[in-house]
Amino acid sequence: SAYIQPDICPALIMCTSGTTGSPKGAMLTQANLITNISDIALYFDMDSSDTILIARPLYHCAVLTGEFLTALVKGVKIRFYSGAFNPELILKLLKDYSITAFCGTPTLLSLMARFKRKTYDLKHISISGECMSFETGTRIAEAFPSADIYHVYGLTEACPRVSYLPPHMFREYADFAGFPLKSVSLKILSDDGTEVKKGEIGMLWVKGDNVMQGYYKNPEKTSEVLKDGWLCTGDLALFNTQGLLKIIGRSDDL
Repeated sequence: SAYIQPDICPALIMCTSGTTGSPKGAMLTQANLITNISDIALYFDMDSSDTILIARPLYHCAVLTGEFLTALVKGVKIRFYSGAFNPELILKLLKDYSITAFCGTPTLLSLMARFKRKTYDLKHISISGECMSFETGTRIAEAFPSADIYHVYGLTEACPRVSYLPPHMFREYADFAGFPLKSVSLKILSDDGTEVKKGEIGMLWVKGDNVMQGYYKNPEKTSEVLKDGWLCTGDLALFNTQGLLKIIGRSDDL
């Protein structure tokens, strides 16, 4: 297929993780990155007194933007762990390096909660990457009682952060992904394209300066997900009566 060169050259082409077969390359501009990092820095309450442990690969957009680049912007000290999946070892590294901030999936953090025996605690935890049940969130909160815990949601095509749940709401709404970031607008549509009511499930759409230019050399897929400035996430979601976003799952079962 013909490739249409965007007017502004992308700063990054990041392959999406939520795919099978040949990965799609999301074209992200410098403006996309700066917008998303600025929004994350507003709510993620780290500063130069903190040390973050990055234990996931930087080729995941959530790690590059939400952990590494945000930490640089906020002057946070950074430690890396690039070994095998090992919740027990990560707990040891938290203590050995006096880590105050950590980001991970519900799977990893719930296993860390099971292994945790010492009183050492974190100040900041950010959870992303999978749908999280209320029970899993509660287990994590009980294991790290002193931590401010953020439940966040995003996708590579949105650079990636879309929403976050403030820590003071986590213990009551752990399975919700919270409110849209400052620069982000959200809507949930039914199959006929109309917005659903509170509590009803539909397709989540995202709009903002963090949304990608399109997929690299894939105009057909680009036209499927980008419509009138809105990005179709492919995720089924709902808003509760307080306006909190909850991700139900994928529309395509991937």
